[in-house]
Amino acid sequence: MTKTTKILGASTALAAGILVSGTGLLVQPEAAKAHVNHANKPVQHQLHLSHLDSDAPLIKLSLPKSGSSKRFSGKLQFHNNSRHEVTLTLVRTIRLSNSRLPKRLRLAPGATKTIPLSGSIQARTGFTSVGVVYSSSMGGQSMGVVNIEVKNGKFRPVKTGGFRLGEKGSEAIAVPSNARIGPGVRGYKRFLKGGRTFGKASKAMKGKRRVYQPKRPNQDNQFKPESLKPNIQSRLFNWLPHEWQPSQVISQVVGNYFSLFTPKAVAANTVYKGRFVFRTTDSSNIFLPAVGVGVKAVKGDQSCHHTPALARTTADGNGNFQLRINTNGSYKICYYTKNPFIKIGRKTNSNLYVWGDPARNSIPNSRVVRQPVRHDGVFDIWFEGMAFQTSMTNAGIDPVRTGGNRIRVKFPSEGGDCSGPNPWSCAYTDGKVMIMADHALRHGVMSHELAHQVDNKYHQPRPAGSGGSHSFYGCYSPSARAGMVVREGWANFEMARALGTRGSSRFRNSYRPDLANQLIDSKNMDSNGANCSGVAGSGVNGSESNVSTILWDFFDQRNDNSDSLYYVSPNYITNMYLSLNPDTAKILHTRILNDCKADANKAVTNNGQVCKNIFAQNGGSD
Repeated sequence: MTKTTKILGASTALAAGILVSGTGLLVQPEAAKAHVNHANKPVQHQLHLSHLDSDAPLIKLSLPKSGSSKRFSGKLQFHNNSRHEVTLTLVRTIRLSNSRLPKRLRLAPGATKTIPLSGSIQARTGFTSVGVVYSSSMGGQSMGVVNIEVKNGKFRPVKTGGFRLGEKGSEAIAVPSNARIGPGVRGYKRFLKGGRTFGKASKAMKGKRRVYQPKRPNQDNQFKPESLKPNIQSRLFNWLPHEWQPSQVISQVVGNYFSLFTPKAVAANTVYKGRFVFRTTDSSNIFLPAVGVGVKAVKGDQSCHHTPALARTTADGNGNFQLRINTNGSYKICYYTKNPFIKIGRKTNSNLYVWGDPARNSIPNSRVVRQPVRHDGVFDIWFEGMAFQTSMTNAGIDPVRTGGNRIRVKFPSEGGDCSGPNPWSCAYTDGKVMIMADHALRHGVMSHELAHQVDNKYHQPRPAGSGGSHSFYGCYSPSARAGMVVREGWANFEMARALGTRGSSRFRNSYRPDLANQLIDSKNMDSNGANCSGVAGSGVNGSESNVSTILWDFFDQRNDNSDSLYYVSPNYITNMYLSLNPDTAKILHTRILNDCKADANKAVTNNGQVCKNIFAQNGGSD
């Protein structure tokens, strides 16, 4: 929909061609013309929830054990392990050139196709990745990626996560030869005290004027302030991407970020200023800040693992940090993928990724910039995780899980971690997340799985029919797979909301400038959901795409056929879903229809008919 200007009143709005209602639905005037009780059933605690299209074809890229980066030979194997015929379309290659790849490839159910691959590798000395990315007609992406090391014009494949970082003999951290850091996020703040608190999520969103609405039956399922009030101990970060200034120099200090834990002074009492950045494993070579990464100082003769910290903190939105170090001996700085929101390791409860600087005897006068020699995609999923966490906290939701349900990410996943013998990406109800190695470059997977963890936190017990194999446009039983349809549909929406904008379901520049304007996970949320009404064993509301595209149409500001309205608040759908805890798509859609039929809205929605048209357009109904 067209972005609107500030509206002064109802009469002014009508004159301008737009009407704003008390419930926060913005509609165009021509569009105005044109809750169920349910029992929650317990679900097994360890039930996993596979990523949004676990039916996607698998791609395996095979390279020789070593070879020249100027010319190599290998092969690509495509395997469609789904029950659907799938068409793959080439999206991009990763550091491959002079390679003749099929732009389109059609695979029958269960089919396998192998093609030879030759070309050259466009990569500088160091650790990087090569591969291909195809979009699937069933939604999402299929990827074939191999991590490699390039040295003296030669390459060799390396195993993801097979390196030991932070241990003796591997402390070297490379300094970027190009000090210019590409545009990225800024303003990742540490709240030492205070912070926003949020009351009940009202069904009447804030518009340009308020209209009293009497309370209706079955509409008292609201947020409890004590349940969703951000935990000040845990909600440490917020991301303000609009504050990013690409011209900022590396040495500039952003805010004052000091350690929360300062030991008693022994001798020195000086502030160490640093910055941690990483190079993307995509085909671009830009550097991005290691937003929110954990940082600590330890004694120079100690390991970065399991040793008391002289000081510790968390990097801000530019990867900047400050530590007040008190020691009479040498010290070193350690970096690790752990903060109060998520922890990433080679196992779900151990083998944290850690990088360590060489020992120092003095405090540098200027800010020290470091980057990991190798990370194999760890920081790609970390960076996306921080973007998702910010999206939730900006919406007033505390996404941090605690205790035995804290979010622990295993990267890379292995066969058997999710359903089936092959590695994949999935989320468990107890906070565990598995991310496949290739999915480090499939941007959207991490956000989707973290959305499941937020759902797991506030939606208990799990709805019946959750989990299992599925695909974005696949049609399933609206009753037997009801939980899967509504949960996966909402997770897809939150993925797009976190990484995109209200104007488009494409990566925004402030998230990843190298991906800007590409469809998030190759999904165009402005397209219609699947029409499952005539599919045997399925029907209306039978696809997760129905839920995703309906929610998106009520969120975005673009006209899309019947989509001629949107909620004023960009955070309303997120809050409404988590307060409602719907077990089916029908319950969720009925809740939206109740807003459309509210006294303040029914005139401009034709008593809800405009909203029903949006449901129907996307294969759903109330």
